[in-house]
Amino acid sequence: MSKEKIRENIIEKREKISMIQAAEMSARIITRLLLMPEYKKAQTVFSYASILGEVSTTAFNGRILGDGKRLCLPKITGARTMDAVAVEDIGSLRPGAKRIPEPYTGIVVPPDEIDLVVVPGLAFDLKGGRIGFNGGYYDVYLAKTNAFRAALAFEMQIVEDAFSEEHDQKMDALLTEDHLYRFSR
Repeated sequence: MSKEKIRENIIEKREKISMIQAAEMSARIITRLLLMPEYKKAQTVFSYASILGEVSTTAFNGRILGDGKRLCLPKITGARTMDAVAVEDIGSLRPGAKRIPEPYTGIVVPPDEIDLVVVPGLAFDLKGGRIGFNGGYYDVYLAKTNAFRAALAFEMQIVEDAFSEEHDQKMDALLTEDHLYRFSR
């Protein structure tokens, strides 16, 4: 199966999850993430503003701020490029590229100041591989940082092979509603 077929298949599967199921599974995933030592010791967390179908990060992003950590969210800056922008108020996000909520203004945080990157995606394998939405934003960004990479997904988003190519960035961990998988890069 090609990456594009995998994308289509996972999107179709995600659309069948009820909002209640997604909220319950997301809560379990976020609880697992909050217990990780990598989260506990992180001072700067680069998360994402979730959209329908993704593991919800709304409560998690609020928790980052509540824990006194610096929250960064992605702001698309060009073709395949994004910045980590410090956010102090989650309510200040506006629809950006592809209608994904992003910071309108804020300080750009250099990649070397990020301790933990929370990564979305469509499909993941158990070797640390990831299939995103085909924009390349995370692959380009992750190549610039040594931060710990924690991907969030529902168990049904795991595939046998993510067909990783040379430019594809590997994850350090994958958190699902049922498991925490760890990988070595």
